[in-house]
Amino acid sequence: MRSSNIEILKIYLCTLDYELPFPNYNEVHLSEEDELYRYVLKLLSYNYDNVTAKRASFDDSSYLAGILPSDAEGLDKFVETVSVQIHDMIKSGAEIRSGSGIFVWAQIFEQPIVAFFKMNFQNKFMCFLSDVGDVSWRMNSKVLPASSQKDYEYFLINILDKTVRLSDSVCYVGNECVNYLAKKVLKLEAKRSEKEHIKKFDDAVVDTIKECYEEREAPKKILEYKAEIAEAVDSTGSINVSDIEKTVFADNEKAADLYENRMAAEEIPWEPMPVSPKIERTLKKKQKLVTDNGIEIMVPVEYLTDESVFECVNCDDGSVSIIIRGARSVQNR
Repeated sequence: MRSSNIEILKIYLCTLDYELPFPNYNEVHLSEEDELYRYVLKLLSYNYDNVTAKRASFDDSSYLAGILPSDAEGLDKFVETVSVQIHDMIKSGAEIRSGSGIFVWAQIFEQPIVAFFKMNFQNKFMCFLSDVGDVSWRMNSKVLPASSQKDYEYFLINILDKTVRLSDSVCYVGNECVNYLAKKVLKLEAKRSEKEHIKKFDDAVVDTIKECYEEREAPKKILEYKAEIAEAVDSTGSINVSDIEKTVFADNEKAADLYENRMAAEEIPWEPMPVSPKIERTLKKKQKLVTDNGIEIMVPVEYLTDESVFECVNCDDGSVSIIIRGARSVQNR
């Protein structure tokens, strides 16, 4: 996401260190030219539409709704509440690393967002110069990661639509192994990420095809499914589970029944599932085919069912031959 769609209104910094008796925090006033401002901007732009983020939602009666500020001026109390919770868990021996916290109130696409990033301390050698000119290395255990590194945990809360995106920061708190930001801090149930959700759906479809179609028919049916998905997200921006059953499995009642059961088992809804631009690009890009002898072929999705360019042919011996037509050259990349 472009940083031009983000407006940062407030930033608080805090310490979350087990060596300290309590967390310290304060507001920092930054301009767009400040390095820290640009650092926070990168964190927000990368994670706002991160398809690997866990997802959650809340309502007006939830604990989170009760502690969320109604505007940027109320962020101070939220910072205190969350930083004390996390610091107390660190002091109690939970598997949560010490670090430095960044709290942000921002407008992203004109939506009010409350964000938190816990930048975990890292052990790094630092170069020191003594008063007499001697050079030495010492271990500094409180170095913060660069914005390009992923050694941090986070959540982003959209106040208007009451949705949350957060990192999959699972650790032991007491005897529980939990996503501590979701379960202990925000008191929410973290659901699988968009990427995980789409993979569950894709695996269910492909497994159904492999189980219900003959070995020589399955490859062509999988290509048909991939092309159908690419066309659907291109035209509607979503995946319709019901439409896939009607198109891909219209010729096989057993497959259709198994498909329905798998969708229910994986808790994949029958309503159209909107996909983000990142996932849409993934579904519309080239499809990698791998043969059992290890040969890999990348095929643009639009050619998967175009037999004038690309075709999978079932041979009499039960094997599958791949034919690529009309190629004028082969490049070594």
